[in-house]
Amino acid sequence: MRQTRQAKLMPVILAIAVLMTLEGQRAMATTVVVGTCKTGVVQYSSIQAAVNGVSPGGTVQVCPGTYYEQVLITQSLTLIGVQAGTAKAAIVMPPSSGLVNNLTAANGVPFVAQIGVNGAAGVNISDLTVDGTNNQLPDCSAIYGGIVYRNATGTVNQVVTKNQFEPSSSACFNGYGIWVENDPGVATSNITIENSSVHDFQGGGIVAHNPGTTVTVTGNAVANTGVTAGFVQNGIEIGNEATGTVSGNSISDLLLTNGIFTSTGAVVGFGNHGASNITVTKNSFNDITGAIAVGGDSTTITSNKIYSSLTGVGVAGIYICSNNNTVKTNTLSFNNPAGVFLDNACGSTATANVVTSNTLNEGCAGILVTPGVSGNTVSPNTFFNINYTQLSGTTCSPTLGPARSSAQRTNPLPTPEHP
Repeated sequence: MRQTRQAKLMPVILAIAVLMTLEGQRAMATTVVVGTCKTGVVQYSSIQAAVNGVSPGGTVQVCPGTYYEQVLITQSLTLIGVQAGTAKAAIVMPPSSGLVNNLTAANGVPFVAQIGVNGAAGVNISDLTVDGTNNQLPDCSAIYGGIVYRNATGTVNQVVTKNQFEPSSSACFNGYGIWVENDPGVATSNITIENSSVHDFQGGGIVAHNPGTTVTVTGNAVANTGVTAGFVQNGIEIGNEATGTVSGNSISDLLLTNGIFTSTGAVVGFGNHGASNITVTKNSFNDITGAIAVGGDSTTITSNKIYSSLTGVGVAGIYICSNNNTVKTNTLSFNNPAGVFLDNACGSTATANVVTSNTLNEGCAGILVTPGVSGNTVSPNTFFNINYTQLSGTTCSPTLGPARSSAQRTNPLPTPEHP
């Protein structure tokens, strides 16, 4: 009788042993896969389950396919789309029930992140598409980002973000491709965003805010080609005392205005106290109402190529509304009303700026200076087909207000004051 009972218990004992072994493998796995395109590794059916199950510092490989989910990452890991046969497109889309608030921004506003990283170091995301179609967000009460880093470090490489809109209103200005921020005085964020495609967003393509946030934004394509109605959009925005470098990006097709503000390719330094120490170099800007707007001191703007900024109305190819900035070796073609505009409307004196060695072709004014602004170096520069190489006055005055951060105006962050 005893042997019979033991014989009956053996399959149960073996099954428990197998389950314990499998769970042990899951707990220790440094590489896991979402889907079934890889063998010999632990498999999960969802990205969130894999993110929760992989060991810290491990790798989550995502098989080609569409994943209807919202993901939150709170530990160090690599999240990467992988190839299976000839397919290599891992797409993250909202779940059928829609997106929900899963973070809180530094200013206390609810945050909706399709892929959110919160309080984790060394989180690297690559080879994924984040598509916001059918997100079902009900109103403009939350900030919405395709990929969001908060109090975190890592790299975003070879990703696509698209269709980040809040469908309840075309004027929300709350939909962003990639957003980086930190809680000032509590934590920092340091993120590299590179070689990625960011397009069709409602508010901004790539945004970094708050003192303690540093971003390196390089080699990306940012555009709103398919957006023909709504409020205004900014391509890349670094402000509220965040700092960083914007280099080698292609920014285009940001043409919306609301009669007061203009869409802008790169908005840097607004909301800063003192030096912003931001560099914008070797980028190309095409078909944008305002290419570069500078609101922080000690910003370096060099070797950018700007074509067709303003298309006849707006502010300037390069708009400077602060002090001690360097604007050199840029090439500006077909910019109206001005190639470079020095203005004191943001509360600064707009002095000690160096605007030299730039090449400007076609426009009303090459260098436009607001009356009363002085103490700047604005020569030598090279001009072609310019009505006024340098002008102080209203002959070529912009018809719209200065380009600035509408994101900060709509969602003011706690420090410092927004413009």
